[in-house]
Amino acid sequence: MSPLDRRYRRLLAWYPIGHRREYGSEMLGVLMAGSSPGQRWPRPGEALDVVWSAVRARFGRSGAGRAGSAWYDAAMSGATREDAGLASGLINTTAQVGAALGLAVLATLAASRGEHLASAGTSAAEALIGGYHLAFWVGAAVVVAAIAVALTVMRPERQPAGATAEPERDRELVGADA
Repeated sequence: MSPLDRRYRRLLAWYPIGHRREYGSEMLGVLMAGSSPGQRWPRPGEALDVVWSAVRARFGRSGAGRAGSAWYDAAMSGATREDAGLASGLINTTAQVGAALGLAVLATLAASRGEHLASAGTSAAEALIGGYHLAFWVGAAVVVAAIAVALTVMRPERQPAGATAEPERDRELVGADA
């Protein structure tokens, strides 16, 4: 195993274990195929891209849209094969409507705050910035609240008694000496 191969494996360890099991060999192959002869370290932009993609995969926002998102998988887990299309459409519609409503609420808050500041005598630019400032803080608070709910409500996945976690395959991808 080359030093570059070992370093790529360490970067890929940022991905969730299930993602590495399914795509790890392919991702490693692509990274190695794109490397230059004699290259010993991942390029900085490449390393950043791998880590950023891994963080997005961990939080259910992979580059392929909904692929790998935990909430989608949880919502679809109870759907029968016959109802999968309907359930998927309902989930996607709910996500779109939720995003539209969230944007509408934040835009209304920003406009209302901006009008209030403008009527109080601040300049138009300061009023606009003040409105956006409030909207960004409210949006951040909603994200923090959502994270708090997720951390308190979600439970870790439990393996059935007798199931194995395939440690050899995980050790192979991450590297035994990592």
